[in-house]
Amino acid sequence: MTESVDPTQYLNAGVEAARAGKKQEARHYLRAVLNADPNHVPALFWLAFVAPSPQESIRLLERVLALEPDNARANAGIDWAKRQLPPAESPAEAPPVFNRRQLFDSPEGQTRARKGGMAQRARRTLNPFLALLLLLGGAALIVAGIWVVAFVPPDTLAAWLPVTVESPVPAARPTPEIETATGEQAVVPAVKAPPSFTALGDTVKMPVQLREMPVETLTVPDAPAFFEPVNIAPVSVVAPLELRGPDADALGGPKLYAPVDASLLAYQPTSPTEKWIEVNLTQQRVTAWEGNIPVLTFLSSTGLPGTPTVQGQYNIYWKLESTLMTGPGYYLPDVPYTMYFYAGYALHGAYWHNNFGQPMSHGCVNLSNDNAKALFEWADPVLPPGQSQVVASVDNPGTLVVVHE
Repeated sequence: MTESVDPTQYLNAGVEAARAGKKQEARHYLRAVLNADPNHVPALFWLAFVAPSPQESIRLLERVLALEPDNARANAGIDWAKRQLPPAESPAEAPPVFNRRQLFDSPEGQTRARKGGMAQRARRTLNPFLALLLLLGGAALIVAGIWVVAFVPPDTLAAWLPVTVESPVPAARPTPEIETATGEQAVVPAVKAPPSFTALGDTVKMPVQLREMPVETLTVPDAPAFFEPVNIAPVSVVAPLELRGPDADALGGPKLYAPVDASLLAYQPTSPTEKWIEVNLTQQRVTAWEGNIPVLTFLSSTGLPGTPTVQGQYNIYWKLESTLMTGPGYYLPDVPYTMYFYAGYALHGAYWHNNFGQPMSHGCVNLSNDNAKALFEWADPVLPPGQSQVVASVDNPGTLVVVHE
């Protein structure tokens, strides 16, 4: 790979080719990215998806685990790839090996050869009596057909013939309508088969706010074993919260635009204008800082106890205006304003619940769509005009994300 190649441009080209099913073209671009940066995690994940064999996918995902031992998405991908491997044959099931010459020279082999030759000649010889019988039967059928057509009345003939019934074209399945808490009718979007396994995202509750919903199982047709059915338990929710603000004092956060004592911060900024994002797991709050001045603050929903949000300091490495998120037990198309900061962990909008301030996710940081948009437009890397996604680079770095309790 020459120095003139832009890894970001090649990664975007590889992702687009992979989504379009052009696996060979995608491998060309993604390998070019890895030639420049062998530890590029997004390129390793996408190359594992378009790898020509499950063994190659496993090898690439093991490289991800070598870089990030706790990467849950890589472990899930390896389990999926192992299930695609052909079953290994045990020695007891292996077919026996024969010496063809020894078998033919044995008395048993010669006897079987003679019987096989006789059977072959018999199959090639048509019995003359059988041939005569077939000719007579065919002639009788022709005569009977002529007689029926010539002498049987049309009404009787019609009664004998089978009736052709046209199967009605099934009507399009109506999109289910569900009554929301406000009494309005909300449409549940149809489930589409996922084109790929992508970054580990969030838990799915429901795409609309429901007053009550019976137990139902949603399955994704033609999906690999890695995608499991979605079991939706009965849900009972209250009317959505209406937050008018931001009134940071009333919500327990720092007062916007007022400097905060640096000794109280979870991170010490390197300059008065440095952008950084704080995710407070205890308060379930996301705050955007410029130096020691809070400029945005929102309630959020982080990981549940069984799927906690990763803690530490990371940088946003990939921003997408919308993306598909899939995983065991959920399928979420068009997740808005997604910003990946570590492996499959991201800040993003959540259209399937309004319970912000409580843990709800598989590890990602949920925000309302409006708040996610505001944070997406404020944070780096900067999205180029006319583009729907961008990967961080040396010239366009990602904003620091600090996750702590």
